[in-house]
Amino acid sequence: MRYMRVRRPWWPYLSWAVMVFLCLVVGLGYQEQMRTATTQVVGGRVVVIDPGHGQPDPGSIGVSGALEKDIVLAIAVYVRELLECRGVVVHMTRSGDYDLAKPATEGLAARKREDLAARVALVNELAPDMLISIHANAFPSARWSGAQTFYPKGCALSHSLAVSMQTQLSRITGRTQRQASSQQDLVILRDVQVPATVVEVGFLSNPQEEALLKQDEYQQRVAWAIYAGIVQYVNDLSLPVHHKEDTS
Repeated sequence: MRYMRVRRPWWPYLSWAVMVFLCLVVGLGYQEQMRTATTQVVGGRVVVIDPGHGQPDPGSIGVSGALEKDIVLAIAVYVRELLECRGVVVHMTRSGDYDLAKPATEGLAARKREDLAARVALVNELAPDMLISIHANAFPSARWSGAQTFYPKGCALSHSLAVSMQTQLSRITGRTQRQASSQQDLVILRDVQVPATVVEVGFLSNPQEEALLKQDEYQQRVAWAIYAGIVQYVNDLSLPVHHKEDTS
C-alpha cells in the first residue's frame, strides 16, 4: 500500500511564533517599566556605602582565611553599580584596601578609633539620605549563620531601613531567618546624624557561608538584596529627597 504524506497546516506554528514574540515584547516592556519606576523612586537620592575595615585592619577572618575587608568591599562595589544605574548619587567611605586614619597614626587600635571617627565625620559632612555600612560577622562557634541588620535605638527611620533590608536579605538570599536588631551599640550607628543600618552579610566563621561569601554570584545576590532593601524603604515610606544640598 502506498502511503500519502499528509501536509500539516502551517498556521498553528505561525500563531505560536507570534505568541512567543508578543510575550517577549510584553516582558521586555514590563522590565523597562519596572526599571523606570524604580529609578523614579530612588533617583536623585544620596547614599553613603561604608565597606567596613581596610588595611591594616582585616576585620573578621574566615575559617579558610577569607578577609572581611575584601568581601564587604566587593559587595559594596556591586551595590554602588546598582544604585548609580538608577540615578542615585553614591559616596563610598573607601573604594580600595585602605583605612581612613592618618598615615602617621601608629598601632592598630589607635588607627581603628581614628578610622571610625573619620567615617562618622565624612557621613555627617555629606548628610546623605541614608548610610549603609557593610560588614561580615564571626563567632567562636561555626554553627551560626545568616545575614542580619542593625539600627540605633530611638531612630524610627533607621529602624524602617534595617527592617526593609532584613526583609530583602531573607527573601533574596534564602539563608537567614534573623530579625533587624538594635542590641548592638555601634559607633557608626550611634554617632551619625542620618538614617543608618549596619548589614552583617553573614558569618565567616561558618564554613558554608564563608564559601558562599567568597563567590561573585553570591556577593551579587547580597548586593541585590541591599539594593532592594533601599528601594523598599524609600517606597514604603514615600520619603522625599532630603540631604545637605536641599537644606543649605
